[in-house]
Amino acid sequence: MWCATGELMQARALARVGEDDYDTFERWLSGDGLTASPLWLADLCGMKPLEDQLWFGPQGDVNTWVENVGDDDSLAELGLGSDDGMLVVRSSHETRSRNFMQSVRIETALVSPDTAVALVRALQTVNDSWDYRIPPAGDDFEIDVPPYKLVGWLVDVQHDLGIDERDPLRHGVRGIQSRPAEMTETILNLQLVYNGQTKWIEANRRNTVFTYEAWGNNRDDEPEDRFRYDETVRSSGWRLRVDRDALKTFLNRVGLDLIVEVEITRRNKGYDYSRYDEEGAKAAKFDRVLVLRRDGTIEAAEGCLGTWAAPRT
Repeated sequence: MWCATGELMQARALARVGEDDYDTFERWLSGDGLTASPLWLADLCGMKPLEDQLWFGPQGDVNTWVENVGDDDSLAELGLGSDDGMLVVRSSHETRSRNFMQSVRIETALVSPDTAVALVRALQTVNDSWDYRIPPAGDDFEIDVPPYKLVGWLVDVQHDLGIDERDPLRHGVRGIQSRPAEMTETILNLQLVYNGQTKWIEANRRNTVFTYEAWGNNRDDEPEDRFRYDETVRSSGWRLRVDRDALKTFLNRVGLDLIVEVEITRRNKGYDYSRYDEEGAKAAKFDRVLVLRRDGTIEAAEGCLGTWAAPRT
């Protein structure tokens, strides 16, 4: 097909279309190329992170586990228990086996310090977390009307899958889903590199500032029905992590704090269930909004929860 197209283009000019026209030749061509050229999506698929909640099911009664999510769970998803100095600032992943499922979504944005707590309290009164959005950079939900400021510092990346869409070895990876915004890259002097893992490094010192992780346990050619009664814990998803010291430097340079939303959904059924199992099914969704202050403290609607970084000396 492409040989025929190449020969035809030598004799017949392409039709004139607008730059934003969906039917451009370039858009058609991209659909049969690599999604994240020059890499295959399988190259972006790494090992599952080592956190316990991605490898093991709930301990004790699963129905009790479904209904009990505390601040410790939310802080753990942010990576505050890790010893590598990194913090999760955006993520979407799920973990499941036959009798449980947990999905996690994390969003972050920059917020004005003086109005941050008022915003947190307002958002915590919203019944459904999908009724608001912690915006990425350039989103319509950004607010910049003094004294209120809620602006993105990460970019929400959209991908049309290319030729590697049907590659079973990509394990569900769809390309880089989130990355630092141009403003963030400029302030921190970042450079994108790939050396087996996608990273953004500080161009002069070469230290790692952001890392992007994507993983999946299932090949894309394996039907879900195959795992419906399997006790094996399977996990898939992605997350963007930042060095805590670099984050603190960034927040001090822009004079803003970081607002964080952690949404955790739990079920006592790992996969879709029939109407015969519906009576015993339980599900719950918990949404926590926090502020990471520039001084290293973590603040919720009820007050201080602890620290995410050492205070500046």
